[in-house]
Amino acid sequence: RPLSAVAQTIFKNALNMRELVVSDVLLPRHQVQWMDLNDPVEANLALARSTGHTRFPLCDGDLDRCVGLIHIKDIFRKGVDPKRLDLRRIKRDIIRVSPDEPVEEALQKLLASRNHMALAVDEFRGAEGIVTLERILELLVGDIRDEFDVEEDNIVQLPNGEFSVSGLTRVYEVEQALDVDISNEDVSTFGGLITSELGRIPEQGEELELEGLVVSVTEVDERRVIRTKVRKAASVAPEE
Repeated sequence: RPLSAVAQTIFKNALNMRELVVSDVLLPRHQVQWMDLNDPVEANLALARSTGHTRFPLCDGDLDRCVGLIHIKDIFRKGVDPKRLDLRRIKRDIIRVSPDEPVEEALQKLLASRNHMALAVDEFRGAEGIVTLERILELLVGDIRDEFDVEEDNIVQLPNGEFSVSGLTRVYEVEQALDVDISNEDVSTFGGLITSELGRIPEQGEELELEGLVVSVTEVDERRVIRTKVRKAASVAPEE
């Protein structure tokens, strides 16, 4: 029996995933919410309430000094006054992966260890971010959202006809929204596409043309493209 459209998409995504490494799917360190052993427990619980996440790296003052993982369920299971709770005693181990590690290998480690989160560290043991089981599975089936997720507009059409596009937007979303066909299958996000084409992190305000699009980088940091403005490149009329 022929594969359904959903099965075909998952199969194609699975083949594409074989070309990806952890850095393609990680959540950059400046976006990671983590609990700090130097803060009162009440402050860490307030962070959990405000973000809605269930898992947090537990760190000693900095993400580079990550000592484990806190799961919110473990806090509630203790049933004690939060003021007397020692986060060190309820922390779980957190696995570490390399940013250059194939996504397939990272997935195998997460499944084997029954973990949903791993810390991505470079050769100097500096934390570059986190990778989660959910982010990897989204490569196969698309965005996974629940009733607590806040919807973010990755692509917004501007009054002048241009599009404001987040660097974290999936490439296939850009293809659908702008009706283009992007040939580069080595990256999963639009920001990754830009840095792949340039071979470096672009400068803020830099403009480039790629895949039939004119892209202006409006916000960037030292690690990734945050936001862009995009329009279709003017088609060149054939010579008579």
